[in-house]
Amino acid sequence: MTDADETAPGANRRERIRLEQFPEYGRWFRPGSPEERQFRLMRRIGRISRLWLARFEEELRPLGQTQSRWEVLMFLALWGDGATQAALAKRMEIEGPSLVRLLDKLEHDGLVERVASGVDRRAKLVHLTAAGVDMVTRLTAVTNASRKRLLHGVGDREMDQAMQVLDRILGELEG
Repeated sequence: MTDADETAPGANRRERIRLEQFPEYGRWFRPGSPEERQFRLMRRIGRISRLWLARFEEELRPLGQTQSRWEVLMFLALWGDGATQAALAKRMEIEGPSLVRLLDKLEHDGLVERVASGVDRRAKLVHLTAAGVDMVTRLTAVTNASRKRLLHGVGDREMDQAMQVLDRILGELEG
């Protein structure tokens, strides 16, 4: 088993360092052991996450968006007509002040608006504007195309199996 896990400094992106080639690898991991397989799986998940985020950011850049801004816009689009800032922050699993900074920028760009709640004067409801809905449409086209390119050749059964494994790991982390 080999694990093309790291890019050598200064090397072409396709030139990978195989972890088992490190001099002390065998000291820490016995090849094929459960611990080694678990280590390699979690390293791959982390690497995929970092690479996907970098590619995602690159593909959103021409639209003037970032992954964080995309996430706010998508949550609002999926939520429907208005969400309180507090509920949105909780659902997105981010701190309120982080969301407020994102909303300030999105509101400045005319993509969202905040209005006082009719039920609780202290609460602000966040809505997509018409420009925000248009941006979500454009972002969805870009992100769907990106996922399609990335997952080309991966069948439904393989995706279902991968999601089952990832859901089990996520369940353990969320405990």
